[in-house]
Parts: sequence; structure tokens; C-alpha cells
Amino acid sequence: MIAPVGVISGFGLTTPLALWGLALVPLTLGVALLLRRRRTRYPVMFTNLDLLEQVASAHRRAWWRHIPLLLFLLALAAAAASVARPHLSLTSESHGALIMFVVDTSGSMQATDIAPSRLGAVVAVMQGMLSTLPQSTRVGLIGFSNQAEVLDAPTTNRKQVQSGLSVLTPSGGTALPVAMVQAVKVLLATARGEGIEPHAGRVLPAAVVVGTDGGTNRGTVSLQAVTTLAKTVGIRIFGVTVGTSHGTISRGPGLVRDGFDVPANPATVAFLARETGGQAYLAIDANGLYSIYHTLGRGVVRTTRRTDITSWFDLAAALLLPAGAGLLRLQVAALP
Repeated sequence: MIAPVGVISGFGLTTPLALWGLALVPLTLGVALLLRRRRTRYPVMFTNLDLLEQVASAHRRAWWRHIPLLLFLLALAAAAASVARPHLSLTSESHGALIMFVVDTSGSMQATDIAPSRLGAVVAVMQGMLSTLPQSTRVGLIGFSNQAEVLDAPTTNRKQVQSGLSVLTPSGGTALPVAMVQAVKVLLATARGEGIEPHAGRVLPAAVVVGTDGGTNRGTVSLQAVTTLAKTVGIRIFGVTVGTSHGTISRGPGLVRDGFDVPANPATVAFLARETGGQAYLAIDANGLYSIYHTLGRGVVRTTRRTDITSWFDLAAALLLPAGAGLLRLQVAALP
């Protein structure tokens, strides 16, 4: 189902302070050069001084006699770097990923501070994302207000999901945490049905994409409970908050309608994304929607994992040290 193509996207150190050990490299080099300059001069009984000078000059010009010291210094540098526990960040794209669209259909989503409305903006993002995702990616849909309802299980049938998005209408309260838990459970059940089991440190090829104005006033599930569950099973949460701080809606019959302030709350989506390794976006006008769904579509199907490469540096040190010692022994044996 998944064909990851790993690309190196970063390099880091788990314990960067350990790099102070690299100071031993120039220190060792300085000591070695000092000893070479001040080494003991032994008397030599040799009558042909011209020939002796030629031999000594050739020995001084031989660049290869510095190789053992260079290998020792490289071995020391590799050993010092391994203590810092280096690692690579590898980004791969999952073909056949699972995504659940979660759309807020509460009454506040009828606010028109972002055109054509907050709900219309979310639907535009989701519709746009469908066109950017690989065809092998399966997408499901959940709509929520007072309660959450699974409208489509993950499928490659784009028209089915598009039809579900097109009939959503705003009303009622906002049970955001309830919907998020439902989305995670659907993705987890689908993954397990294909033999993919979550385990610590693994990010599943599955993600939740939520579109909301950020409010929540229904249900007994906390946002912390959502992130704990998502992190435990390795599912990331991405989200778009639509609306501004001055959004309003009207309620009431006929001409007697009262206005209510419904400010958007981007902190909610930001928290969900940050805690689960996803990304959060804020749409305050229609112009930003295009760039959001293109960026979001690429990010959802990509995962980044950390690969420890300490063993590479350990191996380098283990090879360089005996190589330097062996070459030095050959040079000593070759001396007259």
C-alpha cells in the first residue's frame, strides 16, 4: 500500500553539546606538530653528506608521511561526532494514504467574514485538496455540529466525497473534540483492517484534516484527550481555521433578528496540529485559500521520520584508527 521515497530533509544532533569533544582534534594536531619539531636528534655516522641531504630532503617533501596523522585526526573527529548522536530527517511520500476530512457545520460557520461564508471557504479548501492528492489516496468525510456523523468512509471515489461536501449546511453547536476522536477511530479501524498496527514512534500513513472556525461548546471530550489518542496511534492532525476576530451571525424569526459575535479561534487547530506533528493554517480571506489547499495537500501525504546515524560515525572511527596505525607501522618499517 505504501511506497515511501526517502529524501533527506534535515540533519541534527541529539546531544549537540557533545560536539565540544571536537576541540580535541586541533589540540591533538598542535601537540603532534610540536613533538615533530622538538623530537630528539640522534647522531649519524655518514661520510657522504651530499647524499644524506638528498635523502633528508626527499623525506621532508613526501606528502604521504602525513597520512597516518590525518587518519588519526579523522578517527578522533568521527568518535567525537558519534557522542553527539547525529541523525537524519527523511521525508517520504505515502501512496495509498488514508485521510479523513472533518468539516465544522455548526451555526457559526454561516458567518460571512470570509467569502462566501466560513463553511463555503472550508468546502473550497477540501474540494481543492481532492484535486491535488494522489489518486491512490483514500479520503473519508465527517460533518459535525452538535454531534459527529461519518458521511463517507475512506474511498478513492472523489465524486462521492465531493457530493458529501456540497450538501453540508450550518446549524447547531460545535462538538469538535467528539468529531476528532471519531475521525481517528475510523482511520485506525481502516488501517488495522489492512494489517497496519500502530506502535510507539511510528507515524501511520493516515491523517485528519479539519476545517473549522475553532470554537467548541458541545460534548464531554477534551482537546487534550484528542491529541493523546492521535499521538498514541501515530495519526497527525492538520487543520484550517477560517474566519476573523470580528465575525457575526444573526438569529431570530423574520425581521426580529439578533446579532451574535462569533470570533474565530485559531488556537484550537494550532494546538491539535502542534501536539500531533501536523500543520495548522489560518484563512482570513478567500485569496489565501488556493495556496492553503495546495500546501496542505502536499503536506498531508508526506511523513518525516528521524534516522539515527551514530553507527555510521562509530564505523568510520573503527576503520580510520587501525588504518592510520597500520600505515604508520609501514612507514616506520621502511625507514633506514
